[in-house]
Amino acid sequence: MEFFNLFRRHTKNRQDQKQDLSSADNQSDFSIDFNLQNNPMLEDGLSYGDILMLNWLNGQQINKKIPGYFVERFQINPLAAKQKYKNKGLLISGDTTSRLQVLKVPQLKQILKENNQKVSGRKIELISRIQQNINKSHYVNSLPKTFGLSTEALSLLKQYKLLIWANDNDHILSPMAYIPFINSNKTEPEIAIDLLENHISDLIAKNEPFITYQFSATETEIATFYKSLDNEDNYVKHSVYSILVDYFCVSEIKNDGYTEPFDSNTQYIQTYVINNLQDKTISEAIVNLIVVSFIHRYNDLLVAFFRDHPELGTEAIIGALTLQPSEYHRNRLAVLREIRKSN
Repeated sequence: MEFFNLFRRHTKNRQDQKQDLSSADNQSDFSIDFNLQNNPMLEDGLSYGDILMLNWLNGQQINKKIPGYFVERFQINPLAAKQKYKNKGLLISGDTTSRLQVLKVPQLKQILKENNQKVSGRKIELISRIQQNINKSHYVNSLPKTFGLSTEALSLLKQYKLLIWANDNDHILSPMAYIPFINSNKTEPEIAIDLLENHISDLIAKNEPFITYQFSATETEIATFYKSLDNEDNYVKHSVYSILVDYFCVSEIKNDGYTEPFDSNTQYIQTYVINNLQDKTISEAIVNLIVVSFIHRYNDLLVAFFRDHPELGTEAIIGALTLQPSEYHRNRLAVLREIRKSN
C-alpha cells in the first residue's frame, strides 16, 4: 500500500536495508543460526524467512546477488538455502517467459529487430510478440537463466500469502503477529486492523508515559487500512484520532518535566493526514462525535480538563483542517500550553 511509506519513521527505509548489504553467496562456511523470534519454523523444515526467500527467488536471474536482508534478518545462508529448496523440489529452472522478463526493453527490441519484427510497444507487448512470432530456437540460448518455482512451492506461497503481504506492507507490527491468522477468512487489511486495535488497547492498558508517535502512527495505519477497504467513515475517524493524539498527548501534559514537544516523525504523519482530510468535507457535528468517541477510547490517559471540555478537541480539529501544516504545528503548541496552564 502506498500509504505506508509515508507513515514510517524517518529512519533508513527498509527497502534500502534490503539491498545488497552483503552477499553471502560465496561464504560457504557461513554459520546458520536461526533466530526463531524473527524466523520461526512453519512446516517441513521451512521457516518464515524461507517463504519470503522463495517468493523473492521466483523469476530472478540465477546469478543475481541475494539481498543482505535475508542474511541480516533471518541469518539464512543463501547457498545452503537454494540447495535445500532444490533438494525439496521447490526451486526449479525458470521458463522462457521469466527469462524474457528479466531482459530490459532495449534487449527485447534487439531480439525483435534481428528477426524483422516490429519493435514498438510496452515491455509486456514486446515479450508477447517475441513468443508469438519468433521460433524459440532463434533466441532462447542467449537468454539469462532464471529460477522458477514448482507447483508445490507456488502452493506454499499461496498458503502463506498473508505473511508475504505483511512483510511487503511492513509497519508498526512485526509480520510475525500475522502467523496465527494464516487460515483466517478475513482479508489482509481486516486482519491488520484487528491486530492494530489490539496493539492500541495494549498501549492504553499500560497507562504509562508514551511517545506520541506510537499512538499517532498506529491510528493512522488503522485509517489507511480502512481506506483500502473503501470504509470512508472509519478512515476519517481514525485520521482524526491520530491528530487528537498529537494535540492531547498525555505524557507531554502530565509530566512535571513538561517541555514543548517536537517529534519530526509525528509532524510528518500529521502533515500528510491533514492534507488528506482537507480534501474532504467534514461537518462540525461529525467532528464532535469523533471527539467524544476519542475521549472514551483514551479516557484514562487524558487530563481531566480535556475530558471535561471536549469542545477543545473539536476546535483543534476544525482549526487543523483549515490551517497550513506550519500553522498547524504552531497552533498545536499553543493549545498544549493553554491546557497546561489550566490543568
